[in-house]
Amino acid sequence: FLVEAQVNNRILFLLYFLRLIGCTFFGRVGFCCVLLFLAGMLHHLVHVWRLDGELDFTCRWHQILLAVSLDGRLAPASGGAAQLGGAGDRHVLEQALAWSDAVLIGAGTLRAHRCTCLIHEQQLLAQRKQDGKPLQPTALVVSRRPDFCLEWPFFQQKLERHLLTPDRLSVEGFSVIHPLQASWETTLVELAALGFHRLVLLGGAGLCGSLLEADQVDELQLTLSPCLLGGRFSWIPIDGFSMPTALSQPDAWTLLSADRLSGSELVVRYGRSR
Repeated sequence: FLVEAQVNNRILFLLYFLRLIGCTFFGRVGFCCVLLFLAGMLHHLVHVWRLDGELDFTCRWHQILLAVSLDGRLAPASGGAAQLGGAGDRHVLEQALAWSDAVLIGAGTLRAHRCTCLIHEQQLLAQRKQDGKPLQPTALVVSRRPDFCLEWPFFQQKLERHLLTPDRLSVEGFSVIHPLQASWETTLVELAALGFHRLVLLGGAGLCGSLLEADQVDELQLTLSPCLLGGRFSWIPIDGFSMPTALSQPDAWTLLSADRLSGSELVVRYGRSR
């Protein structure tokens, strides 16, 4: 669909361009009008077009990527890591990681798992290397209280570790500290200026909720695992969370795909309708 839309846009662009050139030749449209038209179309091409599901390097795209139970839980009622998602989910997870510039990880998620997801598929690693990217996306940990144990596997994993925190502190284990601004929009614009355009959010609920509240999520990719966990550990906060009215509308999200995975799992992708 995206490829077809782009091709149609290009055809329309060429038709309008040729028409304007003809009108200019016959003196009906000023040359300045042609320049303004070209400038506007160039701005559109640079900031909007997507091809084969990939974004232009100047675009920002923020995707929530989670495996959840059928009742929307991330963890069992007793707490801790649920270990949801089978081999099929692992494959789509690594595909998303290979696409991304960085992953956003909440402090609670890091404390629960003590590590982050890595790309292991050789084809995906080779593609990132060919594209001139690091083999693994940068891990951006979001924490207001960065008191992590350096003995966790996370700090031995081969990837760049950055910290997003309100205070500019020197925290051991992180190579770069980024300021967590008053709004997510400002923070994400600053991250994009540093080259982090494609972000994958790996949880937890607090981080997902705060970005949804700010309406800064462009895509939801949820793998539904065939189990029921119950309890209060939903993938968005149950308490203290105010869902924006715009996200509650019937046309707020558009189904992009729904694919069956192994083990009776289903992965669904919804894009934010803007």
